[in-house]
Amino acid sequence: MQAYLETSVLVLYCFGEKLEPDRYKSVKTLFDKINSEKIKGVVSFYSLHELFIFAIENFSHDIGRTIGKRALEEILKTRVELIPLLNREQRIRYAHQMKLNDASDIPHAILAFIEKCDCIITYDSHFDSINDIIKIAQPEELF
Repeated sequence: MQAYLETSVLVLYCFGEKLEPDRYKSVKTLFDKINSEKIKGVVSFYSLHELFIFAIENFSHDIGRTIGKRALEEILKTRVELIPLLNREQRIRYAHQMKLNDASDIPHAILAFIEKCDCIITYDSHFDSINDIIKIAQPEELF
């Protein structure tokens, strides 16, 4: 199984242990399966950027970037596969298929589709509207 990991999952992996322990446990199990190569996890630079921005927006100015960098390091030391940003042609070709309320989610959906992912793993309900194009699941639904 190949799963696209959307930003909400990365945020929980890096910051959710104390804030949302139940969800964190599911996300940790997901990453354990990725690290043992039972699941192939795919992460885009869009998600990494959004993870970094999350840290900047949720921690004080003097430490936000440092914490963001640590979060990126935490993800990059796992066995996730990094995929590049969309090029202009890909964006134009696939954007009309991905009807999402939040335009910032469209690149995630397109990349998951192009990469032939079996599903998008997310806690963001905006993706539910494309469940007929690509399966949308929360981490706990995989186990």
